[in-house]
Amino acid sequence: MSIMRKIQQRMQQLEEDVNQKSKQLRNKLNDETVEGGKYSELTIWDVDEILTERSKKYQNGIYTYHDPEAFQRFYESNEKNIQKLKEFQRELIQAAKKIREKDNELGNWIAANMK
Repeated sequence: MSIMRKIQQRMQQLEEDVNQKSKQLRNKLNDETVEGGKYSELTIWDVDEILTERSKKYQNGIYTYHDPEAFQRFYESNEKNIQKLKEFQRELIQAAKKIREKDNELGNWIAANMK
């Protein structure tokens, strides 16, 4: 479960990093559309149009080049699997306790009948 949580945290961090880089890219391109800039023949709207065409999704000023819904589906599936593993862990603990109890009962019975 710990590994699954770490993977999810790493994916979330990557997603945040990509979002930050997307904002930086847009700001850089916007800065380069001014007169004398590398892309001065383009307008901010041209840059926006190109980025929108190339991205998978645009939301809240962020162009995403991955599928955010796929990440969300992974997070939900991962969380369900973690919960299933926790339940399995609880069941194993209960089974181990019952085995220990039966083992103790059997040991007591053997000890009582060996006299």
